[in-house]
Amino acid sequence: MYQDKDLRPRWQQWLSIEWHLFRAFDVTVSMRWTTIIWPLILSWSFAEFFAIEEAIFWGLIWTIVLLTVTYTHEMGHIVAGRRLGVTTQRITLHALGGLAHLDSGAPNPKGELLISLAGPVTHIPWWILLYSASWIGELAAGTGPVPMWVYMVEAMAALQISMIVFNLLPFYPMDGGRCFRAILAMRMHPNRASLYTANLGFAGVVIFGLVGLASLFGNFEFLYVGEWALILVLIAITNFQECRRLQMEARWGEGPYEQVEDWKKGVSDPIEMAMAESRQLRADAGRADKKSRRKRKASRDTPAARQETSPKEPSRQDLHAEMDALLDRINEVGGVEKLSKSERRNLEELSRKLNG
Repeated sequence: MYQDKDLRPRWQQWLSIEWHLFRAFDVTVSMRWTTIIWPLILSWSFAEFFAIEEAIFWGLIWTIVLLTVTYTHEMGHIVAGRRLGVTTQRITLHALGGLAHLDSGAPNPKGELLISLAGPVTHIPWWILLYSASWIGELAAGTGPVPMWVYMVEAMAALQISMIVFNLLPFYPMDGGRCFRAILAMRMHPNRASLYTANLGFAGVVIFGLVGLASLFGNFEFLYVGEWALILVLIAITNFQECRRLQMEARWGEGPYEQVEDWKKGVSDPIEMAMAESRQLRADAGRADKKSRRKRKASRDTPAARQETSPKEPSRQDLHAEMDALLDRINEVGGVEKLSKSERRNLEELSRKLNG
């Protein structure tokens, strides 16, 4: 089978090496080799408090929990996307978290807001489950010593809150940054919203980079970053690349959504847009407008009127009148698919003219 040559730099190809884990819910889950950094960092962190064998054990347990939580986070995006008609076939787990490879962007800002929030929301049931387990463990211990697993589960529950807050920071391409762009796009052109989002994302790059570097090479324990400082620096680098790409798309692209004006109506198909506009006009016009359309139609049926108006381009009101007639025809036959070929061609031509 023919396959295009991978034109990425060799170091990017090397970092993208991955292997298949499993397939569930029509989604293939893969993991890149860079996730090995998780058990290494976690085991190194626990080695300060436990023997090396126990530190490695808890490092592996935490890695499994993080991978599972990250998978459910990405599945939250996928489930929300499917409700909006956005399909996804693949999830990739890597050193900086996970990525759901959506086949297309959200159809409108409200859709992007829903898809972006669906990921962080999945941490709430995890927090409830883990916190309940730690609470039950403390009750079972009674007045005796509390087992170590109870403290670990309690820490895992606290981690869910931290992940919600971190993911909702308004720095693109994080979920909070996508929410920020969606909210702006409800009030301005989506490309301008993308530019503002990219600029704020660059500010986040500076913040992440400075905090990570200060934790790596300085004595700033109050930052509470610890061993994850390296991950924060890597996130700053990847966020800079994504913000730069978003900036270029906003300047030279057609917009993050299917059509610039579609999100105002909540539809994306040109025919549906024209039909929605005609329904709105017909509802607003009322009986008086219906009478005026009948008069115009009667006047156009005379030979003199046809000869007089034939060289002229039909007005937008005339186009809406023809669209209304086709809408009545659709209601009469019971659907667009039951129209004749000529009627369908006429419907497509009318929708093109009304949107063009």
